[in-house]
Amino acid sequence: MTDVILPGVNGPRLAEAVSRIHPKAPILFVSAFTEAVIPQDESFTSKATFLQKPFTHKDLTRKIREVLSK
Repeated sequence: MTDVILPGVNGPRLAEAVSRIHPKAPILFVSAFTEAVIPQDESFTSKATFLQKPFTHKDLTRKIREVLSK
């Protein structure tokens, strides 16, 4: 789970680095920005999920369950 916008590195780059080490790792992006800021590479987006900020604990729990069930 990573925010899309981070100081020093962006979330998609961080997720790509993790994916190189752990290719099956699920990816959950969170952001106050729209999903459109995530790279649209099919091999990347097929395993990435997005949760729009602000979100509730219930929303987060539901989304984490969704990501882990992929």
